[in-house]
Amino acid sequence: MRFSLTMHMPNGKPDFKGMYKHVHQVVCEIPVNSCEELCDLLTNNDFIVVHQYYSQTDEKGMHYWVDRGDIVINTSWVGKAHEVIDRDQEYAAH
Repeated sequence: MRFSLTMHMPNGKPDFKGMYKHVHQVVCEIPVNSCEELCDLLTNNDFIVVHQYYSQTDEKGMHYWVDRGDIVINTSWVGKAHEVIDRDQEYAAH
């Protein structure tokens, strides 16, 4: 399933005042079938390997995902997670 993880840690990019943001998002595929399974995975592992994606919009305003490959996540920094619903599916539901 594809999830957006809210990570509570410095992201390494200071703003215009030189301050660091301490929250950032990671969108990734995680080999689980539910939020409950994700909770178990995060609870039982210090680190997990996930497949990361960046959300992009082309010059015509069309949304697409850019594959960024596998990354390792330190689960102690995850503050929140929710399933990512693809925009095409979301608009079709309305």
